[in-house]
Parts: sequence; C-alpha cells; structure tokens
Amino acid sequence: MIRLGAVTSTMDIAARLLELGTPEGTAIVAQSQMAGRGRGGRTWQSPPGVGLYCSLVFRPLIAPDRFQPFSVMVGLALCEVLDPLEDAGIHLKWPNDLVIGERKLAGILVTASIQNATVERAVAGLGINLRCDPSGLSSAVSLEEMGRLPEIDDATLVAEIAEAVARRYDQLLGGNGDMALAGWEHRLADLGEQVIVRDGERQREGRLVGIEPSGAMLLDTSEGVLSIHMGELTRGPVKRT
Repeated sequence: MIRLGAVTSTMDIAARLLELGTPEGTAIVAQSQMAGRGRGGRTWQSPPGVGLYCSLVFRPLIAPDRFQPFSVMVGLALCEVLDPLEDAGIHLKWPNDLVIGERKLAGILVTASIQNATVERAVAGLGINLRCDPSGLSSAVSLEEMGRLPEIDDATLVAEIAEAVARRYDQLLGGNGDMALAGWEHRLADLGEQVIVRDGERQREGRLVGIEPSGAMLLDTSEGVLSIHMGELTRGPVKRT
C-alpha cells in the first residue's frame, strides 16, 4: 500500500506507477484529491477526512472481451466488504455505483491500456463516502450516516477491499468472469423498473431486465431487448404493457 497526502487523482498516480513497474495489486491511497474523477470526466468530491480514495493496479494480459466483467466484479467485491450481511441495503446501480436507496455511497472507475489486442495494464479507482461531508450533498450518503462506519482504521479497510477485489480478479483470469452475473443481479438497483439510459445525445427507454456476463445492461424496449454497454441510467416514467 502506498499512502499519500493531497494528490490530483489516485488514478493518475496509479497509471504512472504501472508504467514504472509497480507490481499488480498495489493500492494507492490518498487523504484527498484535487481532481478526483468518475465516469465521463465527472468530478468526484474528495475532501480530506470524509472519504476513502484509492486506486488498485493490475496487469491482466488478457483479451478485452474477457476483461469486460471486471468493473462489475469490483462492485461486488466492495459490497462483500461494506455490506457482508446485506442488511444495510447497499445496491449496485449500473454501471459502476454503489447506492443506498437513490443516494450514492461509492463510485468505481476502471481504465485499461490495450496493446496488441491485450489488456496490458488496468486501474480500478474507488471513491467511498465514509463519513458525513460538511457540504451535505443531498445525492450522496455515507457509511457513518447509515450507522455502518466500520470499526476499523482506513488502512485495514483498504486491505480488506484489495483482498476481495483480488479474489474476483483471480476468477476473471481463470475465465470465470461470468460467475459475477448472479451476484450482480441480486444486488442490482432498478431491476424490473422503467429506466432511461442516455449516451451522449442518444436516449433509450425501457425496463431493466438483467445484466449480461460482459456487464452490459439488458433493456426491454419497444424495439425488443437491447444489450447496452455504455450510458447513464436514471429512473424513467415510461410504462409499457
């Protein structure tokens, strides 16, 4: 584990360390981030003392299609650590958030470097709301607010998360990435609900009916069941019969 103070982003540090030969499984943890980010270039608020900001590095050396389920598997690993008894109501919002109700508890961002049709390097960035943020964003929730703050220090929590992710990673390398599917659907927020998926200017509406082993959403629309790999999901008002 590499512990740092204020950084631009643990994702940036992790990518640089991978280039320098840092062994896979290394965790880079920061007290705060000045330019923390999520999917689509969104900013992840990262003030000191309220969140866990961490990136894990990997060298998969597998084909991109075999690597696709990894983001799903990281989400399941986080749930295993943060909500092992499933009594805190933590669910996975497609494609990469942990939520309690409609409020965001954690976000995941996985990036990969592909050379010669092989995923050579990958970084899994994690942002978890541990304690109440004085800014009080209504769309966010913390483990402390839910009375679920682990009674362990942050270093121990990072170690537990890294171990859980490593177990899922070993499944992926062993060709068992689709084993994550059942666990994902069990945790999937909005399953069976009418949703809207936006990808740039394109918008699709329908009922979320499942997740493919690749991590793609299965959306039941007026055009039939579509497999959607990218987009932002929100609850939709559309009702279909």
